[in-house]
Parts: sequence; C-alpha cells; structure tokens
Amino acid sequence: MSAKEMKERAILQKKVSQKHTPTGKHSPKKTQVTEARAKAQRTKLDVQANTRALVVGEEELPKSPKSEGKQQSLQAKRRAEMTVEHAVDDYLQDHEGGNHSEKTVEWHRTALGLLQTYLEEQRKITRVGEVDSPDISSWFTHMRKVPGARGKIRSERTIQTYARSARAFFHWLVRQGTLTDNPFARVVFPK
Repeated sequence: MSAKEMKERAILQKKVSQKHTPTGKHSPKKTQVTEARAKAQRTKLDVQANTRALVVGEEELPKSPKSEGKQQSLQAKRRAEMTVEHAVDDYLQDHEGGNHSEKTVEWHRTALGLLQTYLEEQRKITRVGEVDSPDISSWFTHMRKVPGARGKIRSERTIQTYARSARAFFHWLVRQGTLTDNPFARVVFPK
C-alpha cells in the first residue's frame, strides 16, 4: 500500500467514526441503551410506588402545594409542643432500637437528664419548641458553677461530653421534624 492510499484510508476511517459519534462522546446506540435503561428504571420505581400505595390502602391523589404546606406547619407546631421529657424518652428509645451500647444510652440519659432538669427548674421550660440558644449557653455556665452529684465542680471535658450529647439530641429533633431549626447552631460550643 502506498503512502497516498494509507492517507486516504485514514481519512475515510476518520469520517466513518465521526459519522457514528458526531460529538465524539458517545455513539447513538450507547445513548439509546442508556435512555432505555433509565426509562425501565423509572417504570419499575413507579410500579413499586403504586404497589406500596395499594398495600397501605392509600390512593394516589395529587396534593396541592398549599394544603401540603399547611399540613407540614401543623405537624411542626404539634411536634414543637412536645415536652422535653417526652422528646428525651423518644431519643433514648431510638438509640436503644438502633443497637447502641448500654454505655452510650446511659451517657445520653445522664447528659439529657441534666439538661431537662436545668430547663424545667431554672428556666421554667417544658416544651422542646421553647428551647433557644441562650438557654443552652446558660446550661453550660450552670454546669461550670454548680457541683455535680459527687459534690465536685465538673471538668471542662465532662461539660464538653454533655454538650455533644445535647447537640446530637437537637440534631435528631431537626431530622425527625420536631424542630425546624437547631438552637445549637447558634451556640458557642464549650472548649
């Protein structure tokens, strides 16, 4: 084969490859396969959702965004009126159900019990929705000044440990939808 023939063949091969991949990315066949897979996956998920709705006995009725927003705000309000005691109990049960160690559950019980007692006795707060960042900050100060069960002032490390438990608790309340925002987000964490 001459150099001229080789050059013509290379040009022809290049044209053929450009014809199949106009952008140079994927051939039309690969795009069709990808689209077919995506369509099949969407269909499968729709069937599963419809089956679940039938099993639960719900009909698929489109909800208006306005009524959905009202329902969510009512649920959030109802949850925010939950007592601190009830929320702590739910949190501890969630930990026990999550297969956490007894020591972890006991640690949370101690820290959140101290928080609950402080909020009720010192701040007169019984509802989760009433807790704000100044309440948490004042709890830290209270723990620094008031001796613990053994009559000693708590170390900063102990206070940090209790603070981690309370922070996890409030994050959990937000994830559960009980609170819309986390009061711990505006608190300076003890150092």
